[in-house]
This record gives sequence, C-alpha cells and structure tokens, in this order.
Amino acid sequence: MKQTLICDGALALALPFCLLTPHPLWCWLALVNLWTLLMYGYDKLAAVQARWRVPERTLLLGGVLGGWPGGLLGQALFHHKTRKVAFRNAFMLSVVANLALLLILWYWLYGRWLL
Repeated sequence: MKQTLICDGALALALPFCLLTPHPLWCWLALVNLWTLLMYGYDKLAAVQARWRVPERTLLLGGVLGGWPGGLLGQALFHHKTRKVAFRNAFMLSVVANLALLLILWYWLYGRWLL
C-alpha cells in the first residue's frame, strides 16, 4: 500500500510540472502510462505474494486518465487481469471513451477531424 501511495503522490505532483512543459499533454500521457504500467506490475507481484492488492478501480482509473496503453502493456507483460471478463469490459470501455475524448479534443483544438 505504501508503494502505491508513493506512486499516486508522484503522479499528482507531476501534473503541475507537465503544465510547465512545451507539450503538457504528451508529458502527462507518458507519466500516466508509466504509472499505470507500474500499478499493474505491483498488483501482479502482490497477487503472487498474497499481499495487499491494488484496487481494480485504481487500475481502471489509470486507463481513464489516458494510461490505457500502459494498461494494455501491463496486462500483456505481466499476464495480469486477462481472464476477468468484467474487468476487461470496463477497461475496454475506458479505452473507447479515451479515444472518443481524444478525437473531440483534436477537433476542438484544430478545427478538423483527425480521421
């Protein structure tokens, strides 16, 4: 639990830093993907060692915040959360919502559709 709180705190502190960079969205996406990947790895390790687990809503939050590629990588790399159908469905919903939001944001910023 202590490790996840440290990661959560680091992500929260990184947001203001990202806002100061020339490309805040890319900075945020890189950090949230790394955070999500680390959460999947930590949760898999905790599952194997029968320790305190990362709540599923925390793993899903990573996907909702833009870290779904890190989540997909974590699922493949650690063979974690690949069988639980309810979790996979919720995760895929977060991916679709994220992509839709990205398209809307692109249109709002550039005045034309990405595709």
